[in-house]
Amino acid sequence: MSKRIPYIGAFLMLAVICSVLLTGCSKSLQSQSASRTELVMSTVVIITLYGEQAQEGVNAAFQKAKDLEKILSSQNEKSELHQVNQSAYDHEVEVSDTLFTVAQRSLQYCKETDGALDCTIGKINDLWAFGTGNAKLPDEEEIIPLLVDKGYEQVQLDEEKRTIRFLNPNIQLDFGATAKGFAADEIKNMLVEEYGITCGIINLPPCGHSGPVFDLDVLPAGAGPGGGGGVYLHGLPPDAFEDQNAAVRAGPRGPIGDGGTHCLLGGPPAP
Repeated sequence: MSKRIPYIGAFLMLAVICSVLLTGCSKSLQSQSASRTELVMSTVVIITLYGEQAQEGVNAAFQKAKDLEKILSSQNEKSELHQVNQSAYDHEVEVSDTLFTVAQRSLQYCKETDGALDCTIGKINDLWAFGTGNAKLPDEEEIIPLLVDKGYEQVQLDEEKRTIRFLNPNIQLDFGATAKGFAADEIKNMLVEEYGITCGIINLPPCGHSGPVFDLDVLPAGAGPGGGGGVYLHGLPPDAFEDQNAAVRAGPRGPIGDGGTHCLLGGPPAP
C-alpha cells in the first residue's frame, strides 16, 4: 500500500499544477477549445486543446494515436507488431521506421536497466490474457518454460535494412511500457509543428492507473500563447522508487514507463 502513495501524490500534484498553469493560456485561447475522450491503445485517452485549430488538432491527435496503435499493438492480430512476432524467429522481417524506432529505443532501455524493463516477454504477457475478456492468473509451470535470460540480447536489429530478427523462439515483443510515451511525444510534436497548438493536455494514462510521475520540460521561446515560452509535463516512470520491479530508471529523455501523459502549457508573453 505504501508504494502507491507516491503515485497518488504525484497525480494530485499534477492536477494542481495543470489547473494553475493552464490559467497561463490567454482568455482568447481558452475561448477556442476542443476536448475528446476515447478508448485508444487499450486505455482511456483524454485530449483537451486550446487555440484556433483546437478541434482540428484534437481530431488529428486521435487519428495519430489510432495509426500508431495499428503499428505497435501486440494484441491486434492485424497490427504490424503482431506480424513481426509471428515471423521474426523464422526469418528477418523488414519493418516500418516507426516500429523500428520504438523497438530500438525499447531494447536500449532494457539494456540500460539490465532487464528490469523487458520488452521481449510478449509470450509471458499473453499468459494473463489481458484485454481478451478471459484474463487469468497463469501457473508457474506455464511461465518458467518461456523465461529467457536477457531476452533483449536475443533480438537482432539491422538499422540499414530496417529489419528485426528473433534469436530465441520464446521471444515476442510487447511495447506496453513504451508505446504510449512514444505516442505522446509524436502527438505533441505534430500539434506544435502542424497546428500551432501550445496549450492543452494530452493524457495517455497507463492501463489501470491514473497516470505516471512527471518531469518538467520547457518549450522554446515563442512557442507559448502570446509568443512566450511554454512548459509541458512529460510522463516518466517513478525512478526514485526503490522497487526496481515496479518502476525502472528512465533513459535519457525517453518516453519510458507505462503511459506517456503530456501537459502542454502556455508560458508568459514574450517581452
